[in-house]
Amino acid sequence: MIAPVTGDEALDTRIRAMAVAYNIPIIASRKMPDPARPPVRSAFGVTALRGKPAMLVESGQQGILNMTEVETHLIGLRNVLIHLGMLPGQVVNTVKRLFSEEHMAIRSEHVGMWYPAVKITDWVKAGQVVGHIRDYFGTPLAEVKAVSDGIVTVVRTSPAVAAGNVLLEEDRITSREE
Repeated sequence: MIAPVTGDEALDTRIRAMAVAYNIPIIASRKMPDPARPPVRSAFGVTALRGKPAMLVESGQQGILNMTEVETHLIGLRNVLIHLGMLPGQVVNTVKRLFSEEHMAIRSEHVGMWYPAVKITDWVKAGQVVGHIRDYFGTPLAEVKAVSDGIVTVVRTSPAVAAGNVLLEEDRITSREE
């Protein structure tokens, strides 16, 4: 989940509370750019910069229906509606959250085939090899390394990559619920 940080303390507090209510284990704060230059590809970012609480929530991978992930979103959506006073009931809280203020994407510098060495939720150390890129004949082109200590939140599942494609995303955890 990405919870935008706008610089408006009251709004940021509302966004954080909504993110916590969603009941998902990792909340990544992402500082939004200058409001005069909103992010063009980020509806949740533009919404937050216009003064409305917003967040981006994702789970699952490869677009494959997974009923556990569906249930996560149903609980999260219900929780947010309860949190906002739109539904009666109690917010369900079943996770201990990790909070990140640094969300990083590692991109390919090559055209070739991606061979990940980690999976989602693996903990990595800065400089650790997280995968390899090889050409189409198997010749090694590059070792891909983690940029910081953190947790893997996205791993590209398609092996074919072009320069600039995201291979992996990681978050540096800055705090956690006890």
